[in-house]
Amino acid sequence: MKKKGSRGPHNYVVGKGHPPLLTRWKPGQSGNPEGRPKGAKNMMTYFHEALSRKIDIKEGGKIRKVTAREGIALNTTNLALKGDPKLIPLVLSIEREISTVLERENLRLSQRI
Repeated sequence: MKKKGSRGPHNYVVGKGHPPLLTRWKPGQSGNPEGRPKGAKNMMTYFHEALSRKIDIKEGGKIRKVTAREGIALNTTNLALKGDPKLIPLVLSIEREISTVLERENLRLSQRI
Protein backbone atom coordinates (compact mmCIF):
# COMPACT_ATOMS: atom_id res chain seq x y z
CA MET A 1 0.00 0.00 0.00
CA LYS A 2 1.31 3.44 -0.95
CA LYS A 3 1.68 6.18 1.62
CA LYS A 4 -0.67 9.14 1.46
CA GLY A 5 0.82 11.89 -0.74
CA SER A 6 3.40 9.65 -2.40
CA ARG A 7 4.28 10.82 -5.86
CA GLY A 8 4.73 8.23 -8.49
CA PRO A 9 4.56 8.72 -12.25
CA HIS A 10 0.78 8.22 -12.27
CA ASN A 11 -0.26 10.19 -9.19
CA TYR A 12 1.72 13.45 -9.56
CA VAL A 13 0.34 16.18 -7.28
CA VAL A 14 0.07 19.60 -8.96
CA GLY A 15 0.54 22.52 -6.59
CA LYS A 16 2.96 25.20 -5.41
CA GLY A 17 6.38 24.41 -6.87
CA HIS A 18 4.96 21.48 -8.84
CA PRO A 19 3.61 22.66 -12.21
CA PRO A 20 1.68 20.37 -14.51
CA LEU A 21 4.00 18.00 -16.37
CA LEU A 22 2.90 19.24 -19.80
CA THR A 23 3.75 22.90 -19.07
CA ARG A 24 7.20 22.29 -17.60
CA TRP A 25 10.26 23.48 -19.49
CA LYS A 26 11.89 20.79 -21.52
CA PRO A 27 15.56 20.00 -20.79
CA GLY A 28 17.72 22.71 -22.43
CA GLN A 29 14.77 25.07 -22.96
CA SER A 30 15.41 28.67 -21.96
CA GLY A 31 13.10 30.57 -19.63
CA ASN A 32 13.59 33.67 -21.80
CA PRO A 33 13.70 32.38 -25.38
CA GLU A 34 13.71 35.77 -27.11
CA GLY A 35 16.25 37.21 -24.66
CA ARG A 36 17.55 40.75 -24.59
CA PRO A 37 17.16 42.40 -28.00
CA LYS A 38 20.35 43.16 -29.90
CA GLY A 39 21.39 46.77 -29.53
CA ALA A 40 19.62 47.25 -26.20
CA LYS A 41 21.43 49.86 -24.13
CA ASN A 42 22.09 49.99 -20.41
CA MET A 43 22.47 53.03 -18.16
CA MET A 44 26.26 53.13 -18.56
CA THR A 45 25.85 53.39 -22.34
CA TYR A 46 23.40 56.28 -21.97
CA PHE A 47 25.79 58.16 -19.66
CA HIS A 48 28.74 57.53 -21.98
CA GLU A 49 26.78 58.85 -24.96
CA ALA A 50 25.55 61.90 -23.02
CA LEU A 51 29.04 62.78 -21.79
CA SER A 52 30.58 62.25 -25.24
CA ARG A 53 28.19 64.47 -27.20
CA LYS A 54 29.41 67.85 -28.37
CA ILE A 55 28.08 71.05 -26.84
CA ASP A 56 28.75 74.73 -27.57
CA ILE A 57 30.48 76.83 -24.93
CA LYS A 58 31.41 80.48 -25.00
CA GLU A 59 34.98 81.09 -23.94
CA GLY A 60 36.75 84.43 -24.33
CA GLY A 61 33.97 85.78 -26.54
CA LYS A 62 34.27 82.86 -28.96
CA ILE A 63 32.03 79.83 -29.25
CA ARG A 64 33.71 76.44 -29.47
CA LYS A 65 32.50 72.86 -29.44
CA VAL A 66 33.64 70.57 -26.63
CA THR A 67 32.37 67.29 -25.22
CA ALA A 68 29.93 67.45 -22.31
CA ARG A 69 32.63 65.74 -20.22
CA GLU A 70 35.07 68.58 -20.97
CA GLY A 71 32.35 71.17 -20.33
CA ILE A 72 31.74 69.72 -16.86
CA ALA A 73 35.46 69.81 -16.10
CA LEU A 74 35.78 73.42 -17.29
CA ASN A 75 32.69 74.58 -15.38
CA THR A 76 33.78 72.82 -12.17
CA THR A 77 37.27 74.30 -12.40
CA ASN A 78 35.91 77.80 -13.11
CA LEU A 79 33.53 77.63 -10.13
CA ALA A 80 36.39 76.47 -7.89
CA LEU A 81 38.49 79.40 -9.11
CA LYS A 82 35.63 81.74 -8.17
CA GLY A 83 35.87 80.38 -4.62
CA ASP A 84 33.15 77.71 -4.32
CA PRO A 85 34.05 76.08 -0.97
CA LYS A 86 32.74 72.64 -1.96
CA LEU A 87 34.50 72.48 -5.31
CA ILE A 88 37.98 73.64 -4.30
CA PRO A 89 38.83 70.42 -2.39
CA LEU A 90 37.23 68.34 -5.16
CA VAL A 91 39.32 69.93 -7.91
CA LEU A 92 42.50 69.65 -5.83
CA SER A 93 41.89 65.95 -5.09
CA ILE A 94 41.25 65.26 -8.79
CA GLU A 95 44.48 67.08 -9.63
CA ARG A 96 46.41 64.89 -7.13
CA GLU A 97 44.96 61.75 -8.70
CA ILE A 98 45.91 62.93 -12.18
CA SER A 99 49.44 63.73 -11.03
CA THR A 100 49.79 60.26 -9.47
CA VAL A 101 48.62 58.55 -12.66
CA LEU A 102 50.96 60.65 -14.82
CA GLU A 103 53.92 59.89 -12.53
CA ARG A 104 53.21 56.15 -12.77
CA GLU A 105 53.01 56.35 -16.57
CA ASN A 106 56.27 58.31 -16.76
CA LEU A 107 57.97 55.80 -14.44
CA ARG A 108 56.71 52.88 -16.51
CA LEU A 109 57.84 54.52 -19.76
CA SER A 110 61.30 55.31 -18.34
CA GLN A 111 61.73 51.69 -17.23
CA ARG A 112 61.07 50.44 -20.77
CA ILE A 113 64.04 52.35 -22.16
